[in-house]
Amino acid sequence: MRWSPNRVLALYLGLGCFFLGLLGYFAAPTLHEGTWTLFKLDIIDNLLHLGLGAIGIVAVFTGWPRLYNRLFGIFSMFIGLMGLVPLLYVHGLLLGITHINLALNLVHLVVGFVALVFGFFISAFGTWKVAVSSTL
Repeated sequence: MRWSPNRVLALYLGLGCFFLGLLGYFAAPTLHEGTWTLFKLDIIDNLLHLGLGAIGIVAVFTGWPRLYNRLFGIFSMFIGLMGLVPLLYVHGLLLGITHINLALNLVHLVVGFVALVFGFFISAFGTWKVAVSSTL
């Protein structure tokens, strides 16, 4: 199996989102707002992170990491930019659905930008093959 920079990033994003979604259940197991360090979380955030993480892990091992990085970057940048528009908040919730704050918006923007750069501008150069030894 060849490991390109896109595959490595997709694996990190997938595992990071998946475990972030799991950790979020300790801070916010319901629709009520919970905080984990600086971030406001709720069950909607947790479910999104679990779903995006699972899709990322599947994308890594099915040969679609570059597409995952592109779509993840677009989605993350979109959420980050939407969170910066005050008119999109209804009763303190982004689009009336989920809690979000400036720290979470900035993280979405940074991670989304990195995923977009990898997905659109970094191709398969720098791939390396992992050798699997059959002898013990």
